[in-house]
Amino acid sequence: MDKGTKLLIKNRGKIAVCIICTARELGIWTIAIYMPSDALSLHISPTDKAIPLLQSAAEGSAELESKAYLAGQRIISICLNNKVTMLHLGYEFLSEIAEFALIIVNSGITWLGPCSDLIQKIELKHEAWAVDADIPIVPGSFGVLASAVNALEAVKHIGYPVILKATAGGRGIGMVVCDDKEMLEEEFFATHILVAIYRAIINLNHSTVLYVCSSCFIPDPTSLLLGSADHGGSA
Repeated sequence: MDKGTKLLIKNRGKIAVCIICTARELGIWTIAIYMPSDALSLHISPTDKAIPLLQSAAEGSAELESKAYLAGQRIISICLNNKVTMLHLGYEFLSEIAEFALIIVNSGITWLGPCSDLIQKIELKHEAWAVDADIPIVPGSFGVLASAVNALEAVKHIGYPVILKATAGGRGIGMVVCDDKEMLEEEFFATHILVAIYRAIINLNHSTVLYVCSSCFIPDPTSLLLGSADHGGSA
């Protein structure tokens, strides 16, 4: 195994196992990270080296564990201290953050994923790229909404139900379906606070801004299967 090329996988579970196994087939030395509660997880055994995210067991409170995988600076420190040459984030919050991708690249580490410029273009959902390209899209507000009053005004041209979304939330954070005026007013403030907290945890500079778009209800696949079985169809 070539230790000159070191890949750190900042993910866990099945995704991390798949990445580690593929890397090993390619002769790439792998490093996994973990929390105390993940010490026996599947992604630990196949990797060449496993590094704890917390520096001591005393730090392992439930609250810290929930935030540790979002601690970008800690990830960077682990990479630099272990001479990591490549970073793979799998599918998670930090993989969608242009600022983090740029910091990694500027640290001399190869970022396995879209470049920061491309992430920046797709990160802010209120930017009307599809509209400018004359591509049909789901109806929604144009630009961001400064207040619940603006949201209510925008919905007059869309109709309920709508999805209230954070323009730079990530992984579904700050996304809620609103069925009526009362729910939209209530959720606007709550969603704004939720996204602000999330972005503070991962040290992002974007302000918390929201927009709305029309909601198309898509039944859960399990519900579809159960419904078919009830009517004598597939199960």
